[in-house]
This record gives sequence, C-alpha cells and structure tokens, in this order.
Amino acid sequence: MDVTPPQRRARLGQELRRLRSLAGLSGDQLASRVGISQAKVSRIETNVTARPAMDVIARWLDAVSATSEDRERVMSLAEAVVTDISSWQALHRGSLEDRQRHLLELDELASDIRHFQPFLVPGPFQTPEYAHAVIESARFSAGTDVDAAVAMRMKRGARLRDDQDGPQYHVVVTETAARWVPRGNSSLRRAQLEHLVLCAKAPRITLQIILNDAPMEMSPMTGFVWVTYGDPAQAPVVRVETPTVGLALGGSDDLATYGVVWDRMLRAAMSPEESMGWLTVIARNAS
Repeated sequence: MDVTPPQRRARLGQELRRLRSLAGLSGDQLASRVGISQAKVSRIETNVTARPAMDVIARWLDAVSATSEDRERVMSLAEAVVTDISSWQALHRGSLEDRQRHLLELDELASDIRHFQPFLVPGPFQTPEYAHAVIESARFSAGTDVDAAVAMRMKRGARLRDDQDGPQYHVVVTETAARWVPRGNSSLRRAQLEHLVLCAKAPRITLQIILNDAPMEMSPMTGFVWVTYGDPAQAPVVRVETPTVGLALGGSDDLATYGVVWDRMLRAAMSPEESMGWLTVIARNAS
C-alpha cells in the first residue's frame, strides 16, 4: 500500500532517531549541535512536529555526520513531509487493477470519506459499462487489465453500498458530472443515472447534487477525496488526481483550505432528499 503522510512523518522521525543513536549522541547533545531544544528533538523523533524545518533537518544530518546516501534519502523524505505532498499514485502506470485494489484497501482503513467530483460520476457509483468506458478514455498508456480494474471497481462500489462496518461516504457532484458520459457512449446515461439513484439509497452513502444554475461562492475547479481514518492517530488526507499524478495532501493548511471548499460546495448543493428526487426524475426521462 502507498505510504500516507502520517506514515512518512513517522518514518522520518525513526530515521533521524536512528542516525542520532548511531552517532552516539543524546537528545541534549544533538539539540545543542543543531541549535534547538531537547524537547523539539523529541517532538521530531516521535512525529509530534508535523512539519520540521528543512534547515533543521540539514543541521541534524551535519551533526550526526550522515553519509551522502543517508543525507539524500532523509532530505527527500523530509521534503515530502514538509510539503505534505506525495506522488502516492502515478496514474495510468502499472496495473490498473492494483490501483483499484489500493482504493479498496484505503476504504477499509477509513471511517469517513468526503468526495467532491465536478466532472463525472465517482468510481464507486459507476456501472460496469460506464466504468469500462471511463477507464479506457482516461488511459494514456497501454494496458491489458481494464476488465480486471472494472471488476475491482465494482467490488469496491458494492462494499460501500452493503458493508455495515464500512466508512460513511458523503458525495457531492455537479449536475454536469451526473449527466456526463464518455464520448460515443450516450446510451449508458440512463442506466448510469438509475444506478446513481440505487447508490444514493444505501444507508452509509449520502449523495448531493449541485445544479448547473445554483448560486455558488466559488467555481468547482478540482475534484478531491477527503479521507478520515478510523485510527485517530492517523491524520486525515486529501487526495487529488491530475492526468499524470495523484497527490496526497495532509498539511493543516491544505486541510483547512479543502474544508472551506467542501463547505462551500455543500452550501451550493441540494439536500440529499432533493437530490434523490431530481436524480429519479432525470433518470426516468433520460434517453
């Protein structure tokens, strides 16, 4: 499974503690050489300090006479921790099935998922035919496991609908996303809308729609998934996908920003009951 931001921070602390121990330095001795307090040394090593300064990490490595190999590895890890941005998923590379399996594994760790999607029906709520067309249209490299990826996506959707112990899944999509189908596949629209209604009825799923003419405080620019984990020691993560890379953002500033975006999307959306009624009507009238 890909490493989450909290796991990276823990690994950075472990690496820095290991190098200090190898150098035979106590926490007090290292603190004196780096120019920080012993308490801060402890906070960095035990993953309490979320974003240690890069210059502190550099002085730490100087103080323990780190090898060039150790320095390169630790500074790379520290940079990922400080920015809280990780290339956790190089999209369209490797196994498409593994990508879907990874998302299913993340669901098992999550207690709450908030998903905003402005452009298309979210993966867990797609029909097999729709999912196949979406995955094919989004692939930029050759692959032979599209059918396996679709099957895994269907398994994930079924689990979210049926698993009483799974995460609460709150989805906000635009009207454009609800109506969109891949080019040349307009025949999929009605079945997909009917399936979306089915998903919205699941006990642990909340679905809300933002109509195209709804007044909005900001434009719906980017889709994202906010994951809150069942383990309270594991900080929430926001996942954002681009055509080339997936980003996992766990910094407090990033979370605060996406929290604002989520709240604004909610204020623009119809209620779950209104959304269900609207979906039912357009599914019935879809061609």
